Amino acid sequence: MTTNIIINFSRNRFEGYVSSIIGDLVGLRALNLSHNGSEGVTPTSLQRLSVLESLDLSSNKIGGEIPRQL
Repeated sequence: MTTNIIINFSRNRFEGYVSSIIGDLVGLRALNLSHNGSEGVTPTSLQRLSVLESLDLSSNKIGGEIPRQL
């Protein structure tokens, strides 16, 4: 059985860094963290999300490169 995970945490006023534990959600298909107060660099753990189809980190203070695997 395949699990499809879609997470929308947009506009929640989250602050701080995006945790690298997000890379453990191997069934994650869509992640929206837009319009928060997140900062730091894009977690390298995102490269483990092999089925990720949509990633929105806009309107944050996140820098760095998106892993090429995505």
